[in-house]
Amino acid sequence: MLKKISTLLVLAVLTISVGTPIIANAIEAPPGSGGVSAFEDVENLAQGGIKSTDTGISGLAELFNRIQNILGWVFAFALIIGVAMLIVGGIMYMVAGGNEERAGVGIKMVIFAVVGIVIAGLAWSIVAIVNSIVFAPA
Repeated sequence: MLKKISTLLVLAVLTISVGTPIIANAIEAPPGSGGVSAFEDVENLAQGGIKSTDTGISGLAELFNRIQNILGWVFAFALIIGVAMLIVGGIMYMVAGGNEERAGVGIKMVIFAVVGIVIAGLAWSIVAIVNSIVFAPA
């Protein structure tokens, strides 16, 4: 039980320490784009109002771009974890030594890793497709 708790604690700390900078980087406006980052929006709001010139569709387009950036980082992270789980599941299956229960755990781990990678890829793809259809240059 203690081993499970310590493993979960280590995973939580790694996720937070890796995930926080990734999300913060994803919401920053790209250099030279003239965009307003989320942090500048908060600063402008604290100074008495939003001074951004983005209105209507361009504001929504910026929101979709930010969501797409965040999902791109999440997909990259999910891909790394998924490949690691594929490797661990494959090793568990190979070293089962005829034990059906351990072999079943390895196969389930491989299946769940593939499903997780597919779901993460579909999430990013759906946002990218909607972004390109709705906000296509005229």
